[in-house]
Amino acid sequence: TGTTLSSGAFLGYTVIGLQFPNMWVHMVKDMILKPFGLDSLDSYLAPDEATANRIRRDNPQLKDATFHIPVAGRPKTVVICGAVLSPVGYHPSPDATVSLQFASDFSGSPFWPDDSTVDYTAVSSDAELKNRAIGGGMVESFAWGGGSPQGAKAAAAVMQGDAVVVDAPAEPLSLARAIAISSAAPAAMLQQMNSIPMLKATAANLVPEGDIWSFKQGKAGQLDGFQQEATYSLGDGGSIDNTGVLALVQRKLTRVVWLCSAERALPASKGVCGKGRLTRAQAK
Repeated sequence: TGTTLSSGAFLGYTVIGLQFPNMWVHMVKDMILKPFGLDSLDSYLAPDEATANRIRRDNPQLKDATFHIPVAGRPKTVVICGAVLSPVGYHPSPDATVSLQFASDFSGSPFWPDDSTVDYTAVSSDAELKNRAIGGGMVESFAWGGGSPQGAKAAAAVMQGDAVVVDAPAEPLSLARAIAISSAAPAAMLQQMNSIPMLKATAANLVPEGDIWSFKQGKAGQLDGFQQEATYSLGDGGSIDNTGVLALVQRKLTRVVWLCSAERALPASKGVCGKGRLTRAQAK
């Protein structure tokens, strides 16, 4: 699979009229996941069969839905890291790129960037989108991509840890979609091409997209309602953190094993960023 040519698939998607932002998702689906029978775009994610049954029970419209569930006896949580780049039609920037994390149980951006809001500049004008809330919490993965909760009662329910009602997502957060977003390495660069007329309708539109709503931060870290959902351009988690360590630290893990296999070697020193580094002999 790693050496399969993708040009034929790309041309095939063009012929059938597939929308550009969906092409990378379909390529991951067909070229990587199909041999394993995990290529369904209509399947949801759940951590176990009991959770899947509870979701079906509480959401009758999903009574016949298929869920992809981690294999029993394997690590129960696999975090797939992506990045929220910017709302569609706005430029991405390093200061406004936010970690996006997918797992079988919960997905989203667990914290506000720098404990604050972000600003965006429009592609086709000097208009700005200022003080936009992004992140601040997670949602069960089967509901990711849906509408935001509405009203003060919903905010109070969230603060109490109760369930809330949201509009269903237009399409499921499937395994293929999560992996495609997390592997869309050129997305940030391609999105910058929106300002080039010749590329705006082609290369720039290959960036995956998703509808995202967020929690608004009030005083003393309290919830102050919700940021209405909007369609965002999404990309590889390497746009903000190429190690995956950020997601682990945010989950308060105290011991992390990082296997670094990048094209650049680690520094020859005995430490990295002030932390000690195990030698190969010590690791054995």
